[in-house]
Amino acid sequence: AAARAVLALLDTPGAAPDPRFGALALTDEDGRPARADELVLPDAALRDLLDPDAPVGVLGPEWADVPRD
Repeated sequence: AAARAVLALLDTPGAAPDPRFGALALTDEDGRPARADELVLPDAALRDLLDPDAPVGVLGPEWADVPRD
């Protein structure tokens, strides 16, 4: 619930991006907690370019309704 509240605040008009929000805990596709800045979108073109051992997870489906920006 806290993560959704923070994401809603970030989606308000005039909200300035802040790199500290990359530390926001979200869940990956396996339901494990992960930093937002360590996750990629499920349909990100970048996924095909990453090494399988890259320390990057895929954002969990429960976040699909959050605005992509």
